[in-house]
Amino acid sequence: MRADQGPPYTTDKKSLAFSHNRDDAKADKFVSAEKGDFRLVKGSAAIDQGIALPVMNGDYQGDAPDLGAYEYGGEEWKAGSDLSKPEFIDEKTR
Repeated sequence: MRADQGPPYTTDKKSLAFSHNRDDAKADKFVSAEKGDFRLVKGSAAIDQGIALPVMNGDYQGDAPDLGAYEYGGEEWKAGSDLSKPEFIDEKTR
């Protein structure tokens, strides 16, 4: 769905443009979808089904990025921010 198509704030699906989506790909194998764990399991149809974009750094496993938020076999990450204060470095005393 493209954000620049159709009237703003609509729920009318007929006015939305569904181009350039991967709605043909199936992501049916998760670790535990019912518990909110949407990491892919081995053999998932979503593995390597994403489209590599030239602006990305290519930090994915396999031939192409996976569909979804998590890359199969990649480093596990948690959403959010780190609000801890970094250590102060005095450039003058280095």
